[in-house]
Amino acid sequence: MRHVQLPPEDRTPAIREFFDTVATEPDWVDAAAVERGQAFFNRLVSHQFAALYFASLPSSYAAAKGVQVLHLAGRLRTDTERRLNETAQFMMDVAAPGALAPGGVGIDRILHVRLMHAAVRWLIANDPIVRHVADIEPPPVELPDLTWSDSWGLPGNQEDLVGTWLTFTAQVYETFDASGVEYTDLDIDDHLHMWRLVAHYLGGRAANGVVVDRRSVLVSRLMSDYRHAARRN
Repeated sequence: MRHVQLPPEDRTPAIREFFDTVATEPDWVDAAAVERGQAFFNRLVSHQFAALYFASLPSSYAAAKGVQVLHLAGRLRTDTERRLNETAQFMMDVAAPGALAPGGVGIDRILHVRLMHAAVRWLIANDPIVRHVADIEPPPVELPDLTWSDSWGLPGNQEDLVGTWLTFTAQVYETFDASGVEYTDLDIDDHLHMWRLVAHYLGGRAANGVVVDRRSVLVSRLMSDYRHAARRN
């Protein structure tokens, strides 16, 4: 907090750049669409959380490489209920009215998650208890020690971010379709726009400038590839 209170010229460049990423909205943001996307989430909040717990999170945990990060972090195993509820709280925070405007509560939560991702990446790379190997397939069962393979890429990388983004958007719409939840095309366009902004602030570069049609073959293939990465290696 003391660092944030310093004049911009006295801040560490990397930290200044970090906070600058959320200081202004991207020029492509449609504030009205973001607000409607948040309203859509809150209007169907019980269905949103049903999709989260029964589809989105299980899909994320089926990602062969990305789930290794969760295993090494350990909290999903040792503090399951709190860890799951933190994800639910994050969704509520970013979907609150005005949460994604500059200075909004959602921005603070996004920065918290982004710093947490960076800390986990650093710990996996530097903690001596993590054994680093050159090339192994993501294991289908828990290994006897904490292991990370260079062939899995950077922990919490851009593929992981986009895969998670798809589980919170396209996977939700698939679940709505399967359970008979009614919505309009405008609802989905707005919800996608809201999550595109969240992804931008989280550092997800691949989500910027991408238009996603929830019914497209490309989305289905992306999600299938993300879930079953181990089968392709």
